[in-house]
Amino acid sequence: MDFSWRCSELVTSHPHIAGATVDYLRTNLVHNVSAYVYEIEYINHGPINVTDVSFCRVSLGYTHTHHPELVNVEVWLPTNTWHGRLMGLGGGGFDCGLYPDNMMAMLGAVREGYAAVSTDCGHTMEQDLSEWLLEYPGRVD
Repeated sequence: MDFSWRCSELVTSHPHIAGATVDYLRTNLVHNVSAYVYEIEYINHGPINVTDVSFCRVSLGYTHTHHPELVNVEVWLPTNTWHGRLMGLGGGGFDCGLYPDNMMAMLGAVREGYAAVSTDCGHTMEQDLSEWLLEYPGRVD
């Protein structure tokens, strides 16, 4: 089934997220991506050659009501190969998921017919984790 024509129509209004404010919501159709995804990037799936894959990229950013961090989320929806399953992808520990290696894993998942989803958990890889992890010294966020 080809969903590419629906990409711009997927979201007509911002969703309601309890305890948060939606800062942005965007969709864009990504066409004909080709790349080699290494096994180290797509753990437990092995290497995969991605050729001419198209998907709808849905990006959402929200801020918790009582916390200042912007949380970014992406969902990549295959346009014509979706088999009805979702794969959540992310890093280990505090890495979360919207960084280059994990985005390659998302591409591999889309190639295999999954809708792929990931988040940055409200912090960047370059950020000092104590700024993100602690509200103030001794108090975990």
